[in-house]
Amino acid sequence: LGYFELGVLGALPYIALSLVSPLVGALLQRARVRRVLLIAVVTNGIACALFGLAPCAWLLQLTRFGVGLSQAFAVIYFPVWTDSKAPPESKTFYMSMMQAGVPLGIVFGYLTGGLLTSFLRTDHALVAGWRLPFLLQGAALVPLGLAFGTVPESMLQVSPDALP
Repeated sequence: LGYFELGVLGALPYIALSLVSPLVGALLQRARVRRVLLIAVVTNGIACALFGLAPCAWLLQLTRFGVGLSQAFAVIYFPVWTDSKAPPESKTFYMSMMQAGVPLGIVFGYLTGGLLTSFLRTDHALVAGWRLPFLLQGAALVPLGLAFGTVPESMLQVSPDALP
């Protein structure tokens, strides 16, 4: 990929997130939250794993778009959920911890990718290079998403007027 294509690849999750965000609030008000989150997190895991397996540019782009699309649900829902469920005296702290998770996850991902590519040098394309961290992320997210199926719906519900 050239520089422009790499730039597009980096921008695609944010483009997808921006495009779908206006629809997320309406969907969360109409559908069962647990089901929506389960589908979103599993879809995110599958998109990450497929990104790590992608043999061509168009599949890299499609899966990055899918990552952004599936992340929109968490970006919209979790701040609303945190505001609705946190004790009033701790809302700011809870929100800051939730927001800190994103950059900490990115840092952890970069560190993991760097360590893996430093210590697992082989000729096998799925073990060496940039692909393995995405495969591991996908492998972790799919069971996490399925775990949403065990969370009681009452734990995930917020008042309908709290959603955008």
